[in-house]
Amino acid sequence: MKKSAILLLLLFAALAAGAQPFYRKPVAPVRNVIVMIPDGTSTSVLAAARWYKFYNDPSQRMLNLDSCLCGLVGTFSSDSPIPCSAPAMSAYMTGMPQQAGNVSVYPAANPAQDIVEVESGRACQPLATLLEAAKHDRGKATGLVVTADFCHATRHAYPALAAQMAGNDLDVMFGGGRKQVTDAMRAYLRGSGATLIEQDAAAFRAYEGKGPVWSLFAQGNMSYDLDRNDAEQPSLAEMTAKALEVLDRHKNDYRDAGLRQGRGRGARFRPPRRADGRCHHARPRHFGAEFRRRGL
Repeated sequence: MKKSAILLLLLFAALAAGAQPFYRKPVAPVRNVIVMIPDGTSTSVLAAARWYKFYNDPSQRMLNLDSCLCGLVGTFSSDSPIPCSAPAMSAYMTGMPQQAGNVSVYPAANPAQDIVEVESGRACQPLATLLEAAKHDRGKATGLVVTADFCHATRHAYPALAAQMAGNDLDVMFGGGRKQVTDAMRAYLRGSGATLIEQDAAAFRAYEGKGPVWSLFAQGNMSYDLDRNDAEQPSLAEMTAKALEVLDRHKNDYRDAGLRQGRGRGARFRPPRRADGRCHHARPRHFGAEFRRRGL
C-alpha cells in the first residue's frame, strides 16, 4: 500500500513537472496596448447582436468581436456587487474596486458592506491608472476613442472631469461631449499645441498631423450607429483607425483605450469626505496649484 502511494505521488509530481512549461510559457514584451470596453455590454446583448446580424444576412452568424473573446471578468464595487460605469472602469485601470460615483480613488471603508479588504487609512487617495503609467512612466503616446461624452461616467461631475481630461495632455481624444468644453479648456489645448476640431467630420478626416488632436462630433453622446449620419459623425471603427494612425506616428508608439479614463497632471489632491464618510466625487481629484495656474 505504501509503495502504491509513493508511486502515485511520483506520478503526480511527474505530470505536474511536465505540465508546468505549458502553464508558464514566457511572454514576449508588449510594445503597445489597446483596451476595448463596450460599456454595459453583457453576454445577452452580444447574443441579441448576433441574431440581428443573422436575420439581416443568414450567412453571417458571428460578430467581429467573437474572435477576440477569451473569457469573462466579474466586476463589482468595493461595497456593492453591482457597479456603475465609473467604479467599474476605475477597477480595470487601477486594480482596486471603487465605490459608486468615484473615479480612480481609493474607497473609504464601509465595514458593514465591504466585499473586499479596504484599508481605512488610505481613503480617498488618488490611484494611478494604466494610462498615467503608460504616458508618464513609459513615455507612451496615449489616446481615447469614445462614442459618449469624452468625460462620461459621473454626470454631475462632468465639469471637473472635463478639465482633468484636458490637463491630462492626451495625444488623441475622439468622441462626443463638445458642450463640456469651456473657453478655458480651449485656451489650454491651443496653448499646449493641440488641435481642437469641433463637429467637423471633414476636418477630422483630413487631419494628417502627429497630434495631440481632439475631435468632438456631438454636443453630447454620439448617435447610435443605426441612426448615425456619416457626413457628420464617423463610426467607432473609423475613429479607432484614425487614432491608431495618429498614435503610430509617435516615436514611442501608443496606448489606446476604448473608453474614458483620464486624470490631470496637477498637484495631487485628496477629495473631501462627505458627511457619511464617503469620498466626495464631484470635485477634481487633482485640483492643486497646477490646475489653478492653467485656469482649468
